Amino acid sequence: MNKVLSILLIFASFLYLEPSAFSGNSAQQTVQFAVGEINEVSVSGNPETMYVAPGEPGRLPPEVSESSTTYNITTTSSNKKITVHLTQSSYDPTLCYLKVNLQTPSGATSPGDVQIPGDNSSANVVTGISKVSQSGLGITYKFRFVALDSEKLQQSSFNFLVNFTLTDS
Repeated sequence: MNKVLSILLIFASFLYLEPSAFSGNSAQQTVQFAVGEINEVSVSGNPETMYVAPGEPGRLPPEVSESSTTYNITTTSSNKKITVHLTQSSYDPTLCYLKVNLQTPSGATSPGDVQIPGDNSSANVVTGISKVSQSGLGITYKFRFVALDSEKLQQSSFNFLVNFTLTDS
């Protein structure tokens, strides 16, 4: 009986010991991380071809629109804007116009349809962008002839390379 009691007392004493008595050395670290400035904009692909239907005799063809593409934006900064400009295009603003309208991310503003300049300058399409990450925001393009010049209309299609830039306001 004494032997059983002795074993129980030894076992009970282990239960009351500090947990650190059973553990080895310990150490701790503080792990820090920092997020650098993120400013990214991307598009979902190329829009479908916009086909211009003939207008009424003596009138210009009607405006056509296309809205099959979207864009994504992420910024950790404040007071940003998206600008648009053309490169590698056969754009002649005396013959036609190309407008774009971007759906705005939360908290931002847009002037609506913006005619894309044909002189290598850029135009603001979304302003007031601050600390946002959104995807699937709509892009709408509108195209229209403003004059019918038979010499300038020798080509059957027009190609525009549209560039969107996320930059400081």
